[in-house]
Order: sequence, then C-alpha cells, then structure tokens
Amino acid sequence: MRFEVNNGSFSYPGGRKILQNVSFWAESGNVVSILGPNGVGKTTLLKCMLGFLRWNTGKTMIDGKNAQEMSAKELWQRIAYVPQAKNMVFPMSCEEMVLLGRSAWLGMFGVPGKKDKEAAEHAMELAGVCHLRKKSCAEISGGELQLVLIARALASTPSLLILDEPETGLDFRNQLIVLELIERLAKQEKISAILNTHYPEHAISISGNTLLLKRSGTNLFGPVSEILTPSNMEETFGVEVSMREETIRGKSYYSVIPVALA
Repeated sequence: MRFEVNNGSFSYPGGRKILQNVSFWAESGNVVSILGPNGVGKTTLLKCMLGFLRWNTGKTMIDGKNAQEMSAKELWQRIAYVPQAKNMVFPMSCEEMVLLGRSAWLGMFGVPGKKDKEAAEHAMELAGVCHLRKKSCAEISGGELQLVLIARALASTPSLLILDEPETGLDFRNQLIVLELIERLAKQEKISAILNTHYPEHAISISGNTLLLKRSGTNLFGPVSEILTPSNMEETFGVEVSMREETIRGKSYYSVIPVALA
C-alpha cells in the first residue's frame, strides 16, 4: 500500500494556519517518523490524515485514491490508529480490548466469529500480550496498555499503523519493546507505520524517512540522515544540538544532545 499526503494545509476557524503544504509518503514496510516542537501540529496532522479533521487544501491518498472518497469501512480496514495510552482507563479485559479492533470488519451490530477471534489472537501474539488476555486494562501498566492498544490495531489486519507518540511516558525497557515491535512489524509483516515522536534518537533508530514540522508552518521530508541534522534540529527546536554516533554489537546508535538554547 502507498499512503500519501499531498500539499495538505490546515487551520482552525479564525486561527493561524497550523500546517502548510505538507507532503510525504509511506509504502509497505516503511516506518516514517514525524517530529517537531510542542504545539506545532503533530497530532493535528494525524487527525487530518485520518479524516477526523478535513484539510483546508490538499488531500490524503491511498493507492492513488482520495481518502475522502473512501467509505469509513474501507478506510479502517486498511489503516489502524494507535492513540497514546496515558490517562486512559478501560473497564474491560485486554482480550476484549483487542477484539474491538475487529469492529471495522463486523459493522455496528456484528458479533465476533471464529475468524475475528483468530485475528485477535494473532494480534496478541504479534504484540506479545497473550499473557495479559484475562487482566483488566485498568490494572496493567502504561507500557503494557500501549502494547494492548497496538494489538487492538493489529487485529484489524491493517496495511498501515498510525501511532501518536507510542513510547512517550514509558520507561527505557518498554520504549525498546514498543520500538522493536514497530520495526519488526514493518520488516517482517510489511505493515507500514507513521508515528509522532519527541525522540530524535528513536526516529533515527527505526525510521527510513522523517517529516520535520517547523513553527513557521513549513516542513522538511526525506531520509532520516538528511533531515535530522544538527542544523535542521537547531532551526526547528531552537536549541544547539550535538549528535554522536556509537557502534555497539555491530550496530550504529546515535545520541542527540540538546546543549544550549540557540
């Protein structure tokens, strides 16, 4: 599947233009990260991409078709959204939560059948949360809930996951679990991912391309190595940045250090 945003612009009624001429794409097996300062419009961008908000100009395309011309059922059978887990309380078991991911295939009054339960089971296996199936979503940790929400999204057997800051608020271990899961889904299952993140190191670690949103409303899109440079990040975030590379066990890792206000 090819997902594209073509020259998308958006502003709230009576407000300043938040997004200006945003264009980027993701294809099967791609991971695309979206970075930018607080308040720049990262979550607004996701809402426009998904049709929760309508572009003022521009469009979202899926395999060459305008997403606004697709039915909700067709759209949500191909794309799944993973919100932030923080401050969410669900009075249901993790297994029930994951099964909700089949709603795009069932319709409003549909009852889950064997195929739906098998899809939910496979999703829990992919996300590594089978051991949580009978636990209440209200009683598990934030990291566990984030994985359950990813499993819920995977239950719809999507071609693309769109995730809103999936690693924010998690400890180091759970951050790695979530990032490695996203990377594995892209490489092995060919499920694309587009995610908002506050961590340049995470974007460098798992993304092929990145979209950098600036306060001016402009943006940069391209290979991570070309976009997440010290000069681009200094201009975007208003801080002097130092980047360091270290090779551990044959793999390169980057640290991005904010040194001082620019």
